[in-house]
Amino acid sequence: MNRLGEIYRDGDDGAKDYGKAQSWFKKAAAGGSSDAMNNLGLLYSYQRNFPPDYKAALDWFQRSAKLGNSEAINNLGMMYLEARGVTRSYVTAREWFERAAALNNNSGRIDLGYLYQLGLGVTKDMPKAIQLYETAAAEEHPQAIEMLGQLYRDGTGVPKDLEKARQYFEKAAALNDTGAMYSLGEMYDGSRGFPRDPAKAKYWYERAASRADQSLANQWVSEWAMERLGDSYQSGIFTERNYQTSLDWFRKAAQVFNSPNAMDRIAGFYEYGYGVPKDAVEAQKWHARATALRPPPPPVTPQCAEYDLETKLRVFDQLGRHAIAIEKRNLTKAACKLGNYTLAPNQVAHAWRMWRTRADDGSTAGCHDLSDNHSLNGVSIASPTLLPPVCSGLEVHDFADGPFVPYWTAYNTDPMPPPPNLTLSIPKTEYLEGEHVRLRLNVDGIDAVTPKTDQGCPVFLRTVISSAGLIRIDEMTPVTPDISGSFFLAINCHETAFHGPQNHEFEFNENQYFEQKVSYKVHFFTLAGRSPQGEIRLVESNSTAIVFKDPAEIPRQWGPTEQGVRVDLTLDKTRFQVGEDISAHIAVQVVDSKEPVFGEPFVRREAFFPNFDGGFHLSILDANASPEYNDHSANLYALPSGSSGPIVCPPALKVGKVIPLERSLRDFKLLPTRPGTYQLSVTWSPYHSRFSECPDQRPTPPEQPFVTARSKTVTITIVDKSPAAALPPSPE
Repeated sequence: MNRLGEIYRDGDDGAKDYGKAQSWFKKAAAGGSSDAMNNLGLLYSYQRNFPPDYKAALDWFQRSAKLGNSEAINNLGMMYLEARGVTRSYVTAREWFERAAALNNNSGRIDLGYLYQLGLGVTKDMPKAIQLYETAAAEEHPQAIEMLGQLYRDGTGVPKDLEKARQYFEKAAALNDTGAMYSLGEMYDGSRGFPRDPAKAKYWYERAASRADQSLANQWVSEWAMERLGDSYQSGIFTERNYQTSLDWFRKAAQVFNSPNAMDRIAGFYEYGYGVPKDAVEAQKWHARATALRPPPPPVTPQCAEYDLETKLRVFDQLGRHAIAIEKRNLTKAACKLGNYTLAPNQVAHAWRMWRTRADDGSTAGCHDLSDNHSLNGVSIASPTLLPPVCSGLEVHDFADGPFVPYWTAYNTDPMPPPPNLTLSIPKTEYLEGEHVRLRLNVDGIDAVTPKTDQGCPVFLRTVISSAGLIRIDEMTPVTPDISGSFFLAINCHETAFHGPQNHEFEFNENQYFEQKVSYKVHFFTLAGRSPQGEIRLVESNSTAIVFKDPAEIPRQWGPTEQGVRVDLTLDKTRFQVGEDISAHIAVQVVDSKEPVFGEPFVRREAFFPNFDGGFHLSILDANASPEYNDHSANLYALPSGSSGPIVCPPALKVGKVIPLERSLRDFKLLPTRPGTYQLSVTWSPYHSRFSECPDQRPTPPEQPFVTARSKTVTITIVDKSPAAALPPSPE
């Protein structure tokens, strides 16, 4: 009964009849024929001109596979490889192909080799792919022989050798492989760089086209061959030009395969009058038939947005080999794409890179660094600890199914210490652009943290995730302000204060990358222990949200306008504890001016070294009107650092624009040191210029500010209480 179904399906004794084929297959399947079950799966999933039903196909393949049918087992792998009725999964496809290959199924070997060739669901391994192809080819499997021909034709995993490729194709063609016949046509028509032979090209394309009715595996290739012949007879590629013969080949492809491409080509003949009278109605008819046969375009799968993903970093270091993997889980209810990889809802995929951290002789000669803002699949990493020197080729693997699974043997036997506990806290969650974010990290169990920095401190890494989905990981150093307040010094954890107790608090005053008017999620992690396979345990802190606002949007209590300019000083509150930082939100505005106003002397200077904040002065007076600190004329000036940039002229300030300046009184050593009431105000001294073009050097006499504008006075109260008590842990 199964054989009768195959006869009706293939049209061996006459016209094809898929309905009768289906009927006979079902009768044979009811009798327990695994081959008939597999044929039903093929009918529902691959047969041209038969309504597809992938759910039914999957059911029949599974029934057949349970009976040990190796072809059905392999076809289940194809369903997952090609996403026919199931979510595409290269890992699941590989598992089915491996089962089929273990049963000596050559199709399974070929399809498994294809995964290894492209690195789909497995680590790319061309020697393994070639070995699988050669094993199947040794048993005279024509498709395996054809695959070897393709490797030599394209130079994939082997030296390019067109003559050797031709020999493989001819051997496969002798075994009636339609794909090999088509490939020989390509070789001889000159499109592959092989010596052109139009007669042989025509011969092999005709051979491939003639096998349209032989098997399911031939149907697509035979269609391509017919259309290629139609192309040649229309344009004279490897045959004489003959519009009628060209039209005949396209008609045959349309008749045998219901090919919409061929129908569109036929429409073109009538549209432009190639060998037939022009006939717009006939052309439209053929175009309409082609359109009706084409399935609607699949919905475009959008690229994944990082904020819709759960991202996990994994780091391995063992025996001089270092690997870093990024795992991403889709948290949404819709599929999205990671590059070319489609990530289903709740699915996990991973990408990874690996390299050696020592040369063959054990040295680091010839090694290079990756730690300067290296990007790994959407995550920017600046960390010499996570990215040690590269002393070999960089092995790069794009996204594949599932979590990352290391393939090397477990080696490390050191016991894993108890993990430390990290608690992140911040004074507040809303900041203005340019305002310093002070992060405090409490570490309980500091002895468990390895490795340590040169200063003896734990290695801390800060992860910042912006609302735009950008992820950045930076290796951080605990700091304390220096005596001037303009710079921050790294803490030396070798000092006595850090010995003994297991619980320590570290401070980080780093607002780099916190410059956009967006929100962020921030957490820290450190490294503590290593698994038997060399995976470094990453211990994370709680996460906190930080929102940045535009300083121009906050309410201002401007001081009086003086000669067209004014100043504002705004504080978050007016009551502080001794030692608690005070954020001064300062702003200036040119309200009206007939002359250009500059925030600094009008003289050429380095582009990245402005002197705008040199015109500001903060006055803090106690209840006796005495200054709380050593008064200085420009006590809010921050000495710039970094590259200077080109020489430029200072720009004039735009009339009406609110120009902010954020300052931390703690960082500038301006905090009142005793309880009491204090009066705070800010002055600003801008400039006009007597020059129409800015001079190269400071003129003599130097230009002076044309006015000193003052903000309104803000009264604050300092109370005597420990500042730590007012700093609760940040909410998750």
